[in-house]
Amino acid sequence: MDYFYTSWNFMQDKDMPILEIRGSCEKENTEGILIEKAVSMIDMARKFKGTPCMVVNKIRVRSKKEKVVVQFALIFPNDRGLERFVLTITNSH
Repeated sequence: MDYFYTSWNFMQDKDMPILEIRGSCEKENTEGILIEKAVSMIDMARKFKGTPCMVVNKIRVRSKKEKVVVQFALIFPNDRGLERFVLTITNSH
């Protein structure tokens, strides 16, 4: 079984209960791994009434080493749901 290092970054909006999530990998052809993890996070967010949303992204510098990137955002009804989701994600790893 092959193992790939993936990097995940979480950024919370300062005004709204929105969490932007970005996953990347330096290995080509790892889209499936990143998408599978993203779908898993979206499913988990639903337990806290989180739902995918569209966010106008600011320009971000991408590392030349990154071959694959997945990016999405989740909105929650309130900060409490977002916080509970983040605690669940961080405790599951």
